[in-house]
Amino acid sequence: MRELAKSFMSSKHKKTKRRKTIRFHFGVQKRTGQPSFVRVRVSLAKRTVTLPPITAKCIQDGQRGMTYGCAGSIWIGDPALAKYFPHPVVGLPAVTRTTLVIPTKADRGGMPTDVMKYKHNFPHIVDMNDKMSRRQRERFIAEHPEILEREIILRPPTIQHFRRGGVKTGNSKNRQKRSVVLSGAKRRAVDAGFISKGFASTLKEAS
Repeated sequence: MRELAKSFMSSKHKKTKRRKTIRFHFGVQKRTGQPSFVRVRVSLAKRTVTLPPITAKCIQDGQRGMTYGCAGSIWIGDPALAKYFPHPVVGLPAVTRTTLVIPTKADRGGMPTDVMKYKHNFPHIVDMNDKMSRRQRERFIAEHPEILEREIILRPPTIQHFRRGGVKTGNSKNRQKRSVVLSGAKRRAVDAGFISKGFASTLKEAS
């Protein structure tokens, strides 16, 4: 009877286990011009994906301070690159300075419902996108054409376990306290000069 009870409780626990979700930035509201977010189920990538180098046009056309519609988002969301991924790509990804979240499934109305998360190797392009004007980007590309020769590499993200008041990674003995560090969409908005760092620290993280 005890074994039967344990088996029942175990199966019940598995059925009620919920998948992790995040807020995904997938566009801008037409009426207000404010970012649009939707809560989606997220999975962590398990395979490395190598893509062709980004184009000069994507770098020039990227929207400053935006995780959606920036240079990396425009390039990786190009339908011609979908063949490189082991999963569907159903829209533009949201890009932070170190991570990339790609929509892999949408409902009938086109609203994203599932995403895949990667780490990327182009923080320098994110910085260009947010800290330089279009003219400055054009000048930089002309002076450093090698930036258009580097492959885009997306890797499985590192799993981190957070705790209140600090962060721990790997071994439980390796813990360190840290001050507030902006990340994700908030950091990009600050880098682009849209909001101050002090104001950003009072906002909830978008992802």
